[in-house]
Amino acid sequence: MDFTNMPTSGTFFDINGRGNIVGCSFDGTGKTGGTWVNPGTYSVLVGNRWFNDSRTSTGLLLLAGQGCLIQGNVFEDISNSEYDIYTYSSAFTNNVLTYASTYTYTGGSVLPIDGGKVVNNTFIGPGTFNGGTPAASAILISNSYEQNHFANNYFEGFSKVFNLASASTHPYLINQLLGNRYHNCDQFLENLTPDESLVMSQQNLELSESGLVDAAGGDYRPNNLLINQGYNPFAMVNAITNTLRPTIGALENNIVVPRVRDLY
Repeated sequence: MDFTNMPTSGTFFDINGRGNIVGCSFDGTGKTGGTWVNPGTYSVLVGNRWFNDSRTSTGLLLLAGQGCLIQGNVFEDISNSEYDIYTYSSAFTNNVLTYASTYTYTGGSVLPIDGGKVVNNTFIGPGTFNGGTPAASAILISNSYEQNHFANNYFEGFSKVFNLASASTHPYLINQLLGNRYHNCDQFLENLTPDESLVMSQQNLELSESGLVDAAGGDYRPNNLLINQGYNPFAMVNAITNTLRPTIGALENNIVVPRVRDLY
């Protein structure tokens, strides 16, 4: 189902939890404020598309409650320099997020809140489209957001990937930071982040060139810098019988990501 002509303010799509939003598109033309989609808690959002971001004031593209599955979605040309997505203790996996060249918000676009699982996503920041100058922050983790998990994500074109507000001394903000890759980013993890805020950090690497086939041209498939290069938690257990590692980014090679209409 395709949704257009959303109201200029207020929440457009509001579900009282335990719903399914699959294969829909949300055209934000004319929606200058308010939240686009609020699925409540324990909902499933798979294979949807958000586009034509016209926000000029506060309001979220997605306000998810805890326990949601948010997978295989596309958030296209995010342009309002404000918070964009709350995942709130949900699984945020295999999504593609692209940002307009004018996007400058340094606070952080995505807020995982507590216990968020952010895995195998592709974040294509403003530095990819503005001539190469990194800008904005991808993810915000403040003192009250604990026990988050980030693995095998790809980031390109951001001034800062992880913004730990005020260089937090709060413990256990990130339980696991594993197998992520980034290119053309000024900072991966905020400078001066104390050790107690990060429990486990392994195999996070900066790339000297893009990990995507043609990010600026709209081809977000991984190239050989990401394919089978991700962190594999079972590598030690299966070292003798299985050496295949997962692919980094949203378009992983061991799952079928739902196709979004009008995009491919």
